[in-house]
Order: sequence, then C-alpha cells, then structure tokens
Amino acid sequence: MALAARKSRAILAILAASPHFAIGRTQLAAMLWDSDETRARQSLRQELSGLRRALGPNSAALLAADDERITLNAGTVRIDLVRLIEATTGDLDTMEGAAPLAGRAFAPELDGDNNEIFAEWLERQRARAREVSITLLDRLTRAQSDAGRHEQALATALALHEIDPLREATHRLVIAEEALVSGRASAMARYEAFRQLLRDELAVQPEAETRRLLDAVRSGPKPADAIEPQPAERGAPPAAPDPADAVPAGPTLHRRRLMQALGASALAGAAAWGGWSLLRGEPPIAYAGEENGNISIAVLPYDVVPGSETLAELAKQLQDRMARTWAQTVGFSIVDISTAPPGAAITEIGRKFRVRYLMQVRFENAPVGRVGYLRLWETASGIAFFNEPMRFRSGPEQTVRSDFNRQIVWASMAELQLHRDRTLEPHLAETIPGLVIRAQAAQVRAARMAAEPEEIALWQAALAREPDH
Repeated sequence: MALAARKSRAILAILAASPHFAIGRTQLAAMLWDSDETRARQSLRQELSGLRRALGPNSAALLAADDERITLNAGTVRIDLVRLIEATTGDLDTMEGAAPLAGRAFAPELDGDNNEIFAEWLERQRARAREVSITLLDRLTRAQSDAGRHEQALATALALHEIDPLREATHRLVIAEEALVSGRASAMARYEAFRQLLRDELAVQPEAETRRLLDAVRSGPKPADAIEPQPAERGAPPAAPDPADAVPAGPTLHRRRLMQALGASALAGAAAWGGWSLLRGEPPIAYAGEENGNISIAVLPYDVVPGSETLAELAKQLQDRMARTWAQTVGFSIVDISTAPPGAAITEIGRKFRVRYLMQVRFENAPVGRVGYLRLWETASGIAFFNEPMRFRSGPEQTVRSDFNRQIVWASMAELQLHRDRTLEPHLAETIPGLVIRAQAAQVRAARMAAEPEEIALWQAALAREPDH
C-alpha cells in the first residue's frame, strides 16, 4: 500500500519488526518525535488518526490500539522480514521461495530521519535483515548442493557473496560449487581472487578451513578423467575392476572430497541440533553444560551507547549481577568467556567455548529515560535473533536495578526457549528433549497471552515416554 506520510510508514515498519507486532505508545512516540512524552504522545495520536484515514476501510482489520499499546494484525499483510526469518528453518522449497527477498534493504524509503533513536533502531533492523539473509542463503546453498543441484547452489552462493563479499564461509561455498560446476581451474581462480582480496582489504591470509578446501580442489580429477576412463592400450579390453577398490573414482570421488573438506570446516551457517552440513552425520558441537538438558549461555561485556558514558559503572554492576543470576537459574548453564579476545566473532566464541547463546545489554540515556537494549545471539549462525529495548522503571535506585535485572532475565529466558523451539530439527520433535523444548516454548506463548492448547499435551507426551524425567 502507498502511504504519503513518512511517519505513518515508519509506524508500520516498527510494528512489523516488533515482537508480536506490538509496541507501547510511549516507546513508539519516543522513537519518532524529539519532544517530551506528553507532546510526543499527542503527535502519535494525530499521526495514527491520519494513518487510519489513509488505510480507509482496512484500518480496523490492520491496526488495533488501546491507551497503552498499538498492534499490527500480521495476518492481514505480508511481511518480508517475517517470511525470511521463517524460511531459515524451512525445507528446500520454502527457502527457495523466500530467497528473492534476501539482501533487500529494510525500509529504504525511511532513510534520513532526524530522530536519533529511530535512526539507530533502523540501523539495527537492517543489520538483522542482513544477518537473516546470510543465514537463509547459506543454508539454501547447502541444501541445493545436498540435492545435487550444483548450478543452483553456485548461483545462490554468488548471491550470498553479493551481500557480504568478505565472509570467508561464503567463499568456501562458492569455491566448492565452482569446482563441481566449472572445474578445478575455475575454482582455483576463485580462491586466488579471494586470497588477494583478503590481503588487500584486511592484510590477512585465508583461514585453515579454506586452505584445506583448496587442497581438496587440487586433488580432484583432471578434465579428461572426469569424462571417461581410458584403457591402458588402444584395442585392449578394459581391466577388470579390483573388488577391493570400493571407492568411486572421478567426479564422484572428487565431490566426496570437496564435501568432506567443506563439512569439516567450522561454517558460520551450521545450526545446532544436528547441524546443516554437506557431510551428513557430522556431530554437532557438544555444548558446555548441556548434558542434563540445560541451555548454555554466556554474557558479553555490557556496553554503553556513545554519549551515555555516565552509565558505564551501572553497566558493569548490572553485568556482574546478571552473571550471578544466570549461575543460579535452573535450566541454564553459564559459560565463562572472559578469555575471549576483544572483537572475536560470535561464531568463533561459540566454537571455542562451546556455548550455544550469547547475550549483551547496551545502555543509553534516551529522551524517555535510561534504556537497556537486550541482544541475544545464536552462536552457530552468528545471528542476533532478539534486539529490543528494556526501560528502567521509576523508584528507589536499588529497587529499580533489581527490577531491570528481572526484566532482562525473564525476557532472555523466554526468547531462548522460543528460539530453541523454532530451530528444533523435525527428527527431534518427538524425542523427550524435543517434547520438553516444545512444551517450554508453548508455556512461554501461553504466558504472553498467545495460548495454544498444545502445551499440556506436549508435557504429557514427554512424561509418557519417561515418567521419571
């Protein structure tokens, strides 16, 4: 739909990207208007009135509002970002259907807004959309390759390369598929171009995983070998195959070697619970502290937004309190990552410390008061799947801090359980751990007034399998 008013388009974009497609009036007003709360809320009321007029008869079906919250009825519109996120855990057809959406900028028509809070929010959403696009195309490339559709896999890998030209896992995918589609020489040329790019842009060498993949490419068959094996002498009958030689030769063996080299690398797109790997049967990461069904999590150093340095001491105190809280929380295992080098990649931390999730809070002195932005990452993919502000309530300082800490813990626990449910692989859904994960997620949805009748049934199914569990 075409909306002339810029603020109206911004309201719909914020609702589309918000958890449960809803947001508080005060928070929304602060994001869009640089004024005190009373004037900002008044401006919001006026903008909503104009938006309803622009929507016409569709207004009541699309938007719901009360004195505190505004909600978008997502069932009445198609939201590209939601479709992308859902496709990352879908089957091959679902991923291919959503692939054309990958790489598109989130709300490009909203550039240039003068409100700093909204500009930062828009930047975070675009980063989120980019990360989701990378995950989708990475997993789609692997699924297409597993299905033997290597030309499509190469095209998808090249589309992924357009989004992030310096992502080394992407170049490994391109090199492996290029070797299978165009041959060894083309793949080696791809590697050399990437090696020079890393040298010129970052002054680094390719990772060990990439060099191992190059070795696999080099050991592949010559073009003539890939077409037809030749007898030793013209006119002589082909030699009888050696029964002990059970390994297929030529391109089949070459594909196996490439897939082994690629599967052995620590690929950023690998998912937990069995993994997305071209080498089927590769064991997933044995996450620390998850032997008894716990969820492993680590706390990254809390940070402050530039200009809010006065909150640095508060951030440190709340981080220490958060670490202690997680250590005492049933169902979660806190992992110490204090020795991780500054600036280490999310996926690198996940592999090195065997931790499934990372969390961080970033503090800001916003016009509406002190705000902490909670961010949660899945280390297997490097995706930040939750990034939302949490406000400090009013009251005595000690009470305020305790209340904020509880907000962070409960929000984190809920989002982690929902994420585990979303990324649960189908073959694990009816296992005891899978049933427990699904029941915990259903419990969260019920608590958020999104109740589904499945929760009790799932708990009962888990207990029926193992009454003492």
